[in-house]
Amino acid sequence: MDELQEKLTAFLQNPQAMEQVMEMAASLGLGSESSEGNSSPANRQEELVHALMPYLRPQRRARLRRALELARLSTLATQAMAAQLQQREQEGQEHV
Repeated sequence: MDELQEKLTAFLQNPQAMEQVMEMAASLGLGSESSEGNSSPANRQEELVHALMPYLRPQRRARLRRALELARLSTLATQAMAAQLQQREQEGQEHV
């Protein structure tokens, strides 16, 4: 588990790797939407966390940033898997 955490941390700290993930998500039609008109509970919670960041100790702030990045990455992975499943289902219907 420590090895996985180290790899995730290294990945999240690599701006080029994060840029590749964002480009891949954008090419799949996924990714972050603008905050205007997007008032889901998760977005409001993230906005609250960002508002509280200046009041946290640096160590806690760093952990919170890492957790937010992992949450975004998890959301993107879930969306990508759902899109892939939907695409496979559509391909299966076309062949029938």
